[in-house]
Amino acid sequence: MIHLDEKKSEKYQIKQKHLKDAARLKRLLRQGVVEFTYKKLDGSLRKAKGTLKPSLLPETDENDDRRKNTNDDCLIYFDLVRNDYRQFRKENLRDIKEKKE
Repeated sequence: MIHLDEKKSEKYQIKQKHLKDAARLKRLLRQGVVEFTYKKLDGSLRKAKGTLKPSLLPETDENDDRRKNTNDDCLIYFDLVRNDYRQFRKENLRDIKEKKE
């Protein structure tokens, strides 16, 4: 039998792991191109290839707020396949595969 405190502790540990993985992904995205997988809102998995490295990002207007993160639960990245900014919930990150440039 699992007590409620143990369930809360397990959920907390899982959430902490997701936050740690998302922070690692953000750091890697700032360094270059990264391939990763996350679960979309509809439940399907999306394989993405993205970056946040300034030299790889398109020039944007000062008023363009697409790359401003307004939600701490989400991670915004520039999708190199779709050539646009995308975001996903940090808790939905499933896999990170570093890409060698």
